[in-house]
Amino acid sequence: MRRVEVDGVKISRLCMGTVNFGYKVAKREAFRLIDAYCEQGGNLLDTASVYCRWIDGTNGSERLIGQYLKERGKDRVMVATKGGHYDFSAPQVSRVRAEEVRKDVEQSLRTLGLERIDFYWLHRDDPALPMEELLGFCEDLKEQGKIARYGASNFSAERLEEARRVSAKRGYAGFFGVSNAFSCAVQVPNAASDPTLHSVDARQAEWFREHAVDLFAYSSCAQGYFSARAEKGEAFAREKYAAYDHPENDRRFEILTKISRETGCPIAGCAIAALLAMPFPVFPVFSVSGEEHLQELLQGESFAFEQGAFDALRLGKEY
Repeated sequence: MRRVEVDGVKISRLCMGTVNFGYKVAKREAFRLIDAYCEQGGNLLDTASVYCRWIDGTNGSERLIGQYLKERGKDRVMVATKGGHYDFSAPQVSRVRAEEVRKDVEQSLRTLGLERIDFYWLHRDDPALPMEELLGFCEDLKEQGKIARYGASNFSAERLEEARRVSAKRGYAGFFGVSNAFSCAVQVPNAASDPTLHSVDARQAEWFREHAVDLFAYSSCAQGYFSARAEKGEAFAREKYAAYDHPENDRRFEILTKISRETGCPIAGCAIAALLAMPFPVFPVFSVSGEEHLQELLQGESFAFEQGAFDALRLGKEY
């Protein structure tokens, strides 16, 4: 797997998401999947302080990754984790505040067994918080050696542009990248049950292209939408994927199916390859259900889209 430089370190283009680790994926299977990912050249795990809290109130995903780092060694992978997510008992109350984020950082450091977090994301934004204040406490955490770099997850294009300008004005390092939802599938407008989530739309995609900002795309497989359609056929449960029940996805599914048949690349790999072919740097963050699924996704990293196929998929041209 190729590695490219991001803010001074080299990371793989595909990032393993661990939202289900410690929940749907137990320790033994999680370790096996991480090992297989690393053996293919992967070296970045994505987790969050909030992962598993909706199950048992703890940061179970981070806990499992901390065990992996302890047993396998801390130099095998880098870790991206997140903080500042709202409390599930009070989702209307923002926790994007210096004291709350620091609390999350300290807990993540203890759980992961690290002295410094490689990649730290603010899991949510608070549009009411002045950007100078938000960037200020992120800079403090970086200067104190708690985090190596910080990024923005679920931020609007307007707030990202504001952060870019404030960082330039104040001489801040600023966001190393952005982690918003982005996949090969079109999402139905306002489909997300959580209004604080942000998906990359055409306007934001243009902003990424203009400023060459790295996008760490979560939900990069559209929750398995295309793969499920290919596997289930007539039995495909559209209601389960209501967020992607858009006529444009019918067209894109037909194109991906044709490309997959012609090239032998699994449809999941083709969908990943389409993200890697975007005119701005995209690092797909993916979750896996097993090693076979992992290998299908990893094939997308080495699959090169022909321009005609890419234009058909993204621009609606004939293929």
